[in-house]
This record gives sequence, C-alpha cells and structure tokens, in this order.
Amino acid sequence: RITGPLLDPEANHEKEYEVTVDKPVTGMFTKLMALGVDIEGYRTKPANVKTSRNDKRFNLTLTEGKKHQIRRMCAALGYQVQSLKRVRIMSLEIGTLKPNQYRKINGDELKQLLKELGL
Repeated sequence: RITGPLLDPEANHEKEYEVTVDKPVTGMFTKLMALGVDIEGYRTKPANVKTSRNDKRFNLTLTEGKKHQIRRMCAALGYQVQSLKRVRIMSLEIGTLKPNQYRKINGDELKQLLKELGL
C-alpha cells in the first residue's frame, strides 16, 4: 500500500543518490545534470546536484525515476557510473543501513511519511 505511492515516478517524490563516476566531475557536467539531460529522446526533469570533496563523487536528487536513469544521464554526458547508492527517499534516510538490512519506520517518522504520501 505504501510502496506504490512511494516509488511512483509520477508522484514527484525526491530520491537522493550518492554517485561515483569514472572521471572528475566538471562544472559543465553538474550544470547539465541539474538542467536535465536528453536520454534517448527523453529530457529528464531538472535535478539537484551537490558535489563533494571527492572530485568523482556527487549527490543527485531526482523527482522521477526512469529505469537506469542516472546511469543513462551520466553516459549521455560521457561519464560511466562506478557506484550508485540511494541514500534518501523523501524524508527517509538510509543512514548506516547496510545492503539487505532494514529498519522499522514508526512513531512521528511514520506519521510524517504517511502525510507526505497523502495516506
């Protein structure tokens, strides 16, 4: 009941990813990623890009979620994704969870999530 509304690309929920690419990120790359990239005849929606001290790593916040979108956006600009990790969906942060781990969402955090989803 929650998964559909949470992951629906039409819902415009923010999804934040930590991305590492194969070469240093340039100012032009981040500008183009932020404006939206043409991938196979589709222009992605504008995104929020935050660079880090590591010149090959950045955080990308999207409000859509097309299949392999980030990999395809980077490829269109001449970059190859080395690692990709979703770190947040809406107000839910992954934090220190490792692969295949989970945590319960309850209390105020659950109330906030349900409110954001309109449930």
